[in-house]
Amino acid sequence: MEPLTTELAQDLGVRDARGAVVARVYPGSPAAAAGLVQNDVDRRVRRHGDRDYHHLQRLSADAEVGKMVKLGIMRSRERRTLELRIARRPTAPPTPRSRHREPR
Repeated sequence: MEPLTTELAQDLGVRDARGAVVARVYPGSPAAAAGLVQNDVDRRVRRHGDRDYHHLQRLSADAEVGKMVKLGIMRSRERRTLELRIARRPTAPPTPRSRHREPR
């Protein structure tokens, strides 16, 4: 997710730039299982009045793992509701190991 810019909001048919847009959906992720696709606009920020994208991040971080939530989105100028199962945030990918060997 990333903040919705004014230009992107216009391109996606959203009236204002409050909200967040799906930047990427990883195969096999809860977002993919729910049917989210790139450029879906999350409307939760819009429903919460003057709150911003950072408020949406906090809502997502505080959600109970395993719980099913309804997610209101805007896709291709149409409102849709998807169901998403909250999952634990994945850990950071391991750092690549050095290919340099220590002398013996």
